[in-house]
Amino acid sequence: MTIIPIVLVGVAAIIDLRRREIPDWISVAILLMAVFQGINGTPAAGLNRLAAFLIAFWLGSFLFALGAWGGGDVKLLSALGAWLGFSALVTALFWMALAGGVLAVVAAIRCQRTFAYGPAIGFGAICALLDVERLLRLVSAGS
Repeated sequence: MTIIPIVLVGVAAIIDLRRREIPDWISVAILLMAVFQGINGTPAAGLNRLAAFLIAFWLGSFLFALGAWGGGDVKLLSALGAWLGFSALVTALFWMALAGGVLAVVAAIRCQRTFAYGPAIGFGAICALLDVERLLRLVSAGS
């Protein structure tokens, strides 16, 4: 079931690049999948997802209050936190920060004051969902 959130964050990134908004239906779909997973999982896993949701919501709300993010970014990250759980959320935030830095440099070169952050959120989430760090370790061990 990992392919669905990967497709959804990809769609969110494309729409954010084109329209500078992330549709609510994408965040709601990811959140509903996370709730369903939480209901079918252990209580500890459910609490882990809830904690990740709250941390992502707090972080996104903080960035929204600073004017750095829009509401769609907050909702998408929060839903992804609920889907990923805490440890994968940390991984996603790492990759998201790297991608966001690249986007910021590109925006600065283009003399843009703002830029769509959905692609960075999507990149971070996809890296976490695909467990890119594990894949990199496997590749480096083989060489």
